[in-house]
Amino acid sequence: MSADDLSDAYKSFVAVKADGEIFTGVILSQVGHILVPANVTEAETIRTKIGDYQPVKVVVADSESGLAVVQVDGRTNLRPVVLGNVDDLREYVPIPLPNPEDGYTYPSITVISTRGYPNYPNFPPEIHQRAVERPTGRSSGVMQLEIDNGGKVTTLKVASPFKPGETIRGDALVYHDGRLLAVSVDNEVRYDVWGATANPLPIDQIRAALKRMNLIDTIDSQIE
Repeated sequence: MSADDLSDAYKSFVAVKADGEIFTGVILSQVGHILVPANVTEAETIRTKIGDYQPVKVVVADSESGLAVVQVDGRTNLRPVVLGNVDDLREYVPIPLPNPEDGYTYPSITVISTRGYPNYPNFPPEIHQRAVERPTGRSSGVMQLEIDNGGKVTTLKVASPFKPGETIRGDALVYHDGRLLAVSVDNEVRYDVWGATANPLPIDQIRAALKRMNLIDTIDSQIE
């Protein structure tokens, strides 16, 4: 499976509704495995929007990462996401300006969400409505990205595309061709010198979590 068209890559993301709250889910397999924040599993009712809303079951949760996997039954032809890697993420390291006192150039990364545009309250209502419960993209700046000599991501901080009080709920950060690079599982929006920021879970930690949940082989086997 290739992911050379971002509009096509949107098919790998779905709205997941947990007790009425909308989260962004990442499709992991053709047979309906979906990656979500682990707090989704605490809901009494969990459904995902594939055509109409359909019930899902909890497969497994990983407390270390804050991720979980749910599954919708009766599906065999969903479009799984392509997992990126740390080298893909490395392209988004902020670049120092010629004069160090001037700071950095902060690369933009695409965020895919199914929760509308809460940070743009002045958008016409019809634009908000088109972006609710369906995957849409927006840009966010990568403010900090540190990778150690062993290839482990030690720091990832992005400008949060949310207004104060908004939770993050699983929105995904993707490479320019749609490969998954990070997932926002920490609902806390922080404020520092850059304004509102968030610390999404980077791809190396996502891969490690999927391995702990015994799903990484299933996902990798679907990549052509």
